[in-house]
Amino acid sequence: MKKYLTNFLENYKKHTNKFILLFLGVIFLIYFILSYFSDGTFGGGDTFHHYKFSRYSLKYPVLLLDLWAKPVFTLLSIPFSQFGYIGTKTGNILFGLLAAYYSFLIADLLKYKNTWFVLFPVIFAPIYIALMFTGMTEVLFSLFLIAGIYYFLKERYLVSVLIISFIPFVRSEGWAVLLLFGVVLLINKKIRLLPLLLSGTLIYSIIGYFVFKDLMWIFHQHPYLAGAKSLYGSGSIFFYTSRIKYTFGIVSTLLICIGLIFYFAKLLKNKNFMDIKYLSEFILIVGSFIGIFFLHSFLWYKGLMSVLADDRFLAGIVPLSGLIALYGINLSTELIKNKFVVITIFVIFCLFLLITPFKIYTFPVKPDAELAVIIESADWLKESEYFQNKIFFYHGAYPMLVDINPYDTTKCQERVFDPEHPEYNIPDNSILVWDAHYSANEGRLPLEKLTDNKYFKMLNVFKPVSQFNTLGDNDYQVIIFQKSSNFTESNLDTFGIKEIDFNKSLEFEYNKDYLTTVADSIFLKINSDNRFSPAITFDCDDSNFKIFDYAISTSIYSENELNNSSIFAVFSVEKNGKIEYYQARKIDKIKKQQITDFEFNIIFKQSDYNGGKINIYIWNDGNDEIYFKKLNVKYNQLNN
Repeated sequence: MKKYLTNFLENYKKHTNKFILLFLGVIFLIYFILSYFSDGTFGGGDTFHHYKFSRYSLKYPVLLLDLWAKPVFTLLSIPFSQFGYIGTKTGNILFGLLAAYYSFLIADLLKYKNTWFVLFPVIFAPIYIALMFTGMTEVLFSLFLIAGIYYFLKERYLVSVLIISFIPFVRSEGWAVLLLFGVVLLINKKIRLLPLLLSGTLIYSIIGYFVFKDLMWIFHQHPYLAGAKSLYGSGSIFFYTSRIKYTFGIVSTLLICIGLIFYFAKLLKNKNFMDIKYLSEFILIVGSFIGIFFLHSFLWYKGLMSVLADDRFLAGIVPLSGLIALYGINLSTELIKNKFVVITIFVIFCLFLLITPFKIYTFPVKPDAELAVIIESADWLKESEYFQNKIFFYHGAYPMLVDINPYDTTKCQERVFDPEHPEYNIPDNSILVWDAHYSANEGRLPLEKLTDNKYFKMLNVFKPVSQFNTLGDNDYQVIIFQKSSNFTESNLDTFGIKEIDFNKSLEFEYNKDYLTTVADSIFLKINSDNRFSPAITFDCDDSNFKIFDYAISTSIYSENELNNSSIFAVFSVEKNGKIEYYQARKIDKIKKQQITDFEFNIIFKQSDYNGGKINIYIWNDGNDEIYFKKLNVKYNQLNN
C-alpha cells in the first residue's frame, strides 16, 4: 500500500496539471448528468429570466444591453442557451469548474503545498454546486474575479485589468471590485493602467449610445440605484454569517477561519505589510473575500440597492474561499512530520467536503414548492381551451413551460401595462397568470386588483400541497384569470355572510362555563383548558366548478399584550374523517386590554374537495389566555 501510494505521488508530481484536468473532467460529467436529470432548479424565477435573455438575444440584439440580465453573462452564455435551459446550466458548470482550475493555478503560482486540495472547497461548496445547476450570474462572476486575480499575481497586469474592467457587467458588486483593483494598481505603481479599469464601461457606453442615444445610459438605466427597502426590507448584519452551512459548509468555514488567521498573522509578522508582493496577494485574495462578504451583509442590513438577502450572493467568492481554506490546512499540518498522518487528515477533510452539499441539497434537483405549482398551472393552461389566447405572466419560467417565445408580444407579455388598472390595454379574452411571489411583489399587482375588478374572471386556482408563505408574507398560490369587457358586476356576487357573535346570538356549540363579560360585551374565554372557538362550517358543493373567496375576520381581547402569541385562525377541510386541507394563520400583536381585529382572505377551489366540510375557527395552541368575541366569514364566488 505504501509503495503504491509513493508511486502515485511521484506520478502526480510529474503530471499534476493532467491529473487536475482529468479530475475536473470527471466532475463535469457527473454534474452534467445530475443537471440533465434535474426537473427543478435553484435561483427562483430569476434563473429563467437570465436564460430567456440569452436564448433570444440573437433574435433581439437589444437584450444584450439589458443591465438587469447582466450584458457579459448574456453574451457569453449565448452558445449554451441555444440548446435550451440545460445548455445554460451546462455553461455554468463549465464556468464553475474553470474558476476552480484558476484557484489551483493561483495556489501553484504562490507555491502553496497540496495545491490539489483547493478544488474540494470550491467545487463541493453547497451554494456553488447549487448555482452551477442554474442560469444565475454568480458563478461567472467568480470566474472573472479569480481569473483577474490570477493574471495580476502572474504580473500580466494588462490582461488582468481588461478582464476586471468587464466584471460590473457580470454582477453589480463588480463596481466594488474595480475599486479594490485600483488600490492594488496604485500600490504596485501601475498608475498608467488605472484608466483601463474603465475599459468595459467605456465600450458598453459607446455601444449603448447608438441604441439609447444616451452616453450615460449605464447609470441612467441601472436597475439597482433606487432602493427597494419597502419591497425587500432589511435584516441582521449577521445574516450571511448565520448561513455559512448553506454557502461554504461548516468544514470549509472552519478551514477558512484558520486560513484568515494565518493570512493576517503573516501580514503583521515582520511588517509584511511593507512587502508589496504579499500585500497585493493579501488584498486580492483576503480583501476580495472579506470585502464582498461585508458588502452584502451591509447592503442587507441597511436595505440598500434593491438587495434581498440570499445565500447565492456569496457564490462569487467561493474560489477565493478554496485558496484561504488551503492556506489554513497547510499551515495547520505543517508541524506534523508523519506524512501518513498528514495524508489521512487531508483525506478526511476531503470526504467531509465531498458529502457536504449532498447532505444539504437533493440532487438531481426537484422543483421547489413554488415551481411545482407554476408547473401544475402551466400544464393545465396548455391543455385548456384558453391556451391560444394571449398570455400575461410574471414568473420567469412560464414561457419556457408553455413553450412560447417570451418576446413575441402577439402571444404573450411579461406584466400588465398598469398595475393600478390591470385591464388597461389588455385584449379581450387574454389570460393573466398571477402568482403570489412575483406578481404581488416585483410586479406590484395585489390580488385584490383582480378579484375586485369587473373585467377579470377567475378560471382556476393552484395551491401547494403544503401551504406556505412567500415574499411579502403572502399565501403562495397561482391564479389564472381571463379578461373581457363583457363581464359585469355580477361576476362579483356576494353569496352571503356567516357569523358567530355572542352579543347577537348564543345558539352555538360552546362550553358555557367559559362565557364571560368584559366591558359590557360577551366573550368566550379561550385558554389551555378550552382551546377552540365554535366553528363556522361550509359544505363543499360538488355540483359545479366553484372558486370562492373567504374573507375571515375575528375580534379578540386580552388582558396582556401578546406580540408572539400561539393564537391561530384555522381554515381546514375534513373529508371522510381525514383532514384534506389545513391552513393556520397566526394572530399576532394582540393589544393589551383592547379589542384586536384580525382579517385575512383565502381563495379556495371547492371542486378539489368534493363532499368535504370546511371548518373555520380560532385555536389557542399555547398558555396565553384570550377572550373571543366574534368570527365573521364573507364568502364570494369568483367564477360564474
